[in-house]
Amino acid sequence: MNQRNMSIINSTPVRVIAIVGCDGSGKSTLTASLVNELAARMPTERIYLGQSSGRIGEWISQLPVIGAPCGRY
Repeated sequence: MNQRNMSIINSTPVRVIAIVGCDGSGKSTLTASLVNELAARMPTERIYLGQSSGRIGEWISQLPVIGAPCGRY
């Protein structure tokens, strides 16, 4: 195992929550509430991936920490 992999293994876990649903189903409202609640307890960031563009996998792979492992799928 190389040094880069060891630093990832020994780092603090990153939690990811994905909200998906139909138009008008309350995704934005739920997301706002989750961010407000979670931000009081831990560093929290909202990331909007937008509509499927065929390049989302490439974009995800560029995210720090989770990008490389998640971008492979």
